[in-house]
Amino acid sequence: MSDIKTSEPPQLRRGRFWARLILVTSLIYGVGYFVLMDSHRPTSQFRGANDYYESSFRWAQKRHASKGDAGPETRIPEVTVFNFLYAPLDKIFFRIFPRPDVEIEELRSIGYYQ
Repeated sequence: MSDIKTSEPPQLRRGRFWARLILVTSLIYGVGYFVLMDSHRPTSQFRGANDYYESSFRWAQKRHASKGDAGPETRIPEVTVFNFLYAPLDKIFFRIFPRPDVEIEELRSIGYYQ
């Protein structure tokens, strides 16, 4: 008997590599959403606005009443690159878990949903 090792074909190794890479990237993306985003705070008062996202970056700065850094801060967080990055997951999350009426009323009382 010979001691020749049979290794798996390179295509199978490449396929496993890409499958693992996609799995790890998906996991990091999904976990990152829950770590980085605050699903209890939208980014705009108006649901139809271009800058409206259901959740905001947890450590986003507050918007100012006028453009730039002028004027007093508002309660509404700034839109960040994370809002764009997690917009697809945001839609899926809020389709599966819509905001409870109590939370909507709470947000309405502090200036959201006018």
